[in-house]
Amino acid sequence: MRLVVVAALLTIGVGFSLTAGLGLIRMPDVYTRVHSSTLAAVLGAVPVFLALVVGKGPISRYGGESLLACILVLVFAPLSAHALLRATYRGRVPLWSGAKVDQPRDRLRGKDSGADAGDEPDSGAGPEPQARG
Repeated sequence: MRLVVVAALLTIGVGFSLTAGLGLIRMPDVYTRVHSSTLAAVLGAVPVFLALVVGKGPISRYGGESLLACILVLVFAPLSAHALLRATYRGRVPLWSGAKVDQPRDRLRGKDSGADAGDEPDSGAGPEPQARG
């Protein structure tokens, strides 16, 4: 029974990693690529770590280290992706030309972030520069 659970967890982890790898190739801009790679880190690595915990037991050396690594991945993968994308956006890396909504720019301007049917796609130039004075 334990071997079946380990095999299922490994299959899930490898499947998510392969799918996220395809997402890295197919996504149009840096923002969606980072999103895809973060999913690979979390949804691909966590089941593999959990398979090791199930296979070796949570009290063993490998199981304990895998649980710690699992927790660290769950905490730091989203945080690092957020920091990377925030710096990318502030560095004015353009959005994909087909993007319809630029939520951070709309929030800075005080607009509603939802796109209406008649809205033009955003240019993706990032936030407007603020005057220093």
